[in-house]
Amino acid sequence: MVSESNSEIDFAAPPAPIRDMIEAPVTQVARKPGRPRRVTLDAVVDAACEFGIDQIEMGPVAERLGVGVATLYRYVRDRDHLVELVAARRSRREGVVDRGQSWQDALRESAASAFAVFSRTPELIGHIMSASIADETDPQTTDRLLGLLVDRGFDPVDALNAYQQVQQVVAGAVVGHAFRRALEVKFGGYGGLVRHVAGLLGGDQIPVLRLAIEAGGEPPVVGDYRATLELIIANYEGRLEGPRTGQAATRSRL
Repeated sequence: MVSESNSEIDFAAPPAPIRDMIEAPVTQVARKPGRPRRVTLDAVVDAACEFGIDQIEMGPVAERLGVGVATLYRYVRDRDHLVELVAARRSRREGVVDRGQSWQDALRESAASAFAVFSRTPELIGHIMSASIADETDPQTTDRLLGLLVDRGFDPVDALNAYQQVQQVVAGAVVGHAFRRALEVKFGGYGGLVRHVAGLLGGDQIPVLRLAIEAGGEPPVVGDYRATLELIIANYEGRLEGPRTGQAATRSRL
């Protein structure tokens, strides 16, 4: 700077802007709260689970983790791989615990658990249909349920068939449940859909369907697996009362 008393440059005193920089206190830049930048595969899946399955994109997931998109590819092959991992994570549920309950109640518990999971995330049904996730539960969880059924008198083949029948009924009920909710929003219910179609085509074009709705109202079984589940249970009750063969008979003699 130039001294007011003379025109000599005062080298002892640095220019004001530099002096201000030197004398200014050093402040630490606060780290933004959130997940640490070091991530794991579990952390990537956790972050992706915060989005709907159909809304998962690499960019928003990376942003949620505070990393670049390129970092995600260290853990997953691509978006489809990440979607598969999220679908598998969401489809997991607590297995049926053997508390000494009847096999009938064990199947009811399994069905209720599956319906709760898939009703919350119906998109999982599509991933099961396309084999994006191999099964709707962890295989060991399934195996424990099958073991419970065998302990109650099933042979392994019947145990697996009963399990798959129940899962198929539940999957259909989940689709029906979603369909019913959509109808309520769009037409005010199943009856509203029938009346809408009758208005377009004429009531004489769908006479039986129109009479069924007028006589009984909306079918209560839409989105409800329980009535069909009881039919499955009754079928196996009848079969187990007959002569037992194979492993089931061996277990009964022990």
